[in-house]
Amino acid sequence: IHNFGKFPRISCLGSKVFKTSSVVYACWSPHVPEESVVLLESGALFLFDLESCFRRSRTSNSNARFRGTKLPISWDADADADSGNCKWLSCEFSWHPRILIVARSDAVFLVDLRFDGCAVSCLAKVEMLRMYTSVQNERFLTFTMAGSDGFCFALASDSLLVLCDVRKPMMPLLQWAHGLDNPCHINVFRLSELRSNSRDDKYRWASESGFCIILGSFRN
Repeated sequence: IHNFGKFPRISCLGSKVFKTSSVVYACWSPHVPEESVVLLESGALFLFDLESCFRRSRTSNSNARFRGTKLPISWDADADADSGNCKWLSCEFSWHPRILIVARSDAVFLVDLRFDGCAVSCLAKVEMLRMYTSVQNERFLTFTMAGSDGFCFALASDSLLVLCDVRKPMMPLLQWAHGLDNPCHINVFRLSELRSNSRDDKYRWASESGFCIILGSFRN
């Protein structure tokens, strides 16, 4: 989708067919604008390089086909016995262009692709919320990165909203009881983006340094 003219237009830059699993989420890299990652229902991750696709399409004079690179990730060592009942939620780039954060309904993982192979570590588990809630079958429902530094992320479960840091695994920085029915939408904004420009400097420090987490469902 681009907006070079008067109205937004949708152009097909290329295509990729996933025959064995549906797409759950896709995100652009904030570090390398030509790269994106796609997360499938199976937990498979594909890395795409838009620039290499353009080069192939110019040389072959045909419609571009995204090949993508399937990342060599094995979740077996980090999967619980009942992980087959879990649902993959989202993925985002972290503070480094080869570090990803991948969220599942029972856990959040850090995927480090900087070296040979792929290192997977657990950042959060839904079990860590049991001391804060009485919900029996608590699960993560939605996920987003928080802030521009790539370290913090926000998670919403059935009853709680938590803020976490990749540098402090399994230790939520903050948590709130949200009271929403099945939250499925979450986003983080700077307060300066939401507040109107005012000549009153009383709260300028908060607007410039603060963030707001917006959480919602189809009912609330």
